Amino acid sequence: MANMRDTMTEWLGLKTQLKAARADISVLNKREKELRSEVQTYMKTEAVDVDVKVDGHKVSYQKKEGKGGITKEVILKGLGYFFGGNEAQIDGAFQAILDAAPTKERDVLTVRKV
Repeated sequence: MANMRDTMTEWLGLKTQLKAARADISVLNKREKELRSEVQTYMKTEAVDVDVKVDGHKVSYQKKEGKGGITKEVILKGLGYFFGGNEAQIDGAFQAILDAAPTKERDVLTVRKV
């Protein structure tokens, strides 16, 4: 039991260190997003369509289009188009999709401060 207690103590210590490191990374990520947005807005409004070379890096701006993710709203909208707005068929098809979704089993270990 003493060995398990040492293992848990080390694990909880690592969790504390990781929490602090994630907070620091979060601050850096937030600032990077702000700067990226500023650069992107500038390049978009000024119509900069060439590579800009800065400190051995090339920065370029492109506008791309792509499909969004599959969400509940997207599925319902697609079913609405497919079934011509028939609510009974939409609800039935959507329920069949939900029923066919696989279930996952996972192990959860919870830590609370006392």
